[in-house]
Amino acid sequence: WSVSHSERGEEASDVEAVGTPHNVAVSKGPQALNDYFKTSLQNTRRWRESGSERMGPLDKLRLELDELWETGCSLSRDNKSKLPFTAGICRVMSPQLKFGSDNWTRGFAHVDELDIISSRRGLFSANIYLQQSTSGGELNLWPISVKSRWDFYRNASLLSLLVVQDAGGQALLHDVLPEPTVVRAKAGDLVLLCTQRPHSVRGPLYGQDRVSMQCFIQHEKGKPLLIES
Repeated sequence: WSVSHSERGEEASDVEAVGTPHNVAVSKGPQALNDYFKTSLQNTRRWRESGSERMGPLDKLRLELDELWETGCSLSRDNKSKLPFTAGICRVMSPQLKFGSDNWTRGFAHVDELDIISSRRGLFSANIYLQQSTSGGELNLWPISVKSRWDFYRNASLLSLLVVQDAGGQALLHDVLPEPTVVRAKAGDLVLLCTQRPHSVRGPLYGQDRVSMQCFIQHEKGKPLLIES
């Protein structure tokens, strides 16, 4: 990923992905997207086989959701090719300062889907922590939501800042947003969050890398949960 700074231009993001997320493949064009789906099953199996003889964390999550959710859980598939999405990727944050203290300490407040909150549908993120940094790496979760079209239109200019990575916009968001709920996860924890609510990761990190397995979960009432990354 890259981050846009109003004065310094494009900078490297603080998160490294082991594998290509779907949204990154989309941004790179048709060939990258085609390559993503051609290798999705191979990459899912690679993660599965890289661990011990025990079931991998993403496989276990998918199995338990399939058992517990009334309509089950499955991998999302591309509408055209019918090939499956990758079941998840590894996200690594290393203990180094890549951004100035004006934005990095509080993290980049963002949403992964800008939409009205509804009990009928939603997009969720699942992070299974394999390793946590000695300090830093906490999650900021802002308990706010867009519940109507009127909310959406009335706050459109502010909400638009949640889908771009710009330091000036981040400064404004942190001034306007209420105090977040701070979550300190540890190795072995699963954190599920609604990605339509603003969230960020606090820094700087000290000690060791922050490592997690991550996937997105689509919910639509009456249909199976769908996993993708």
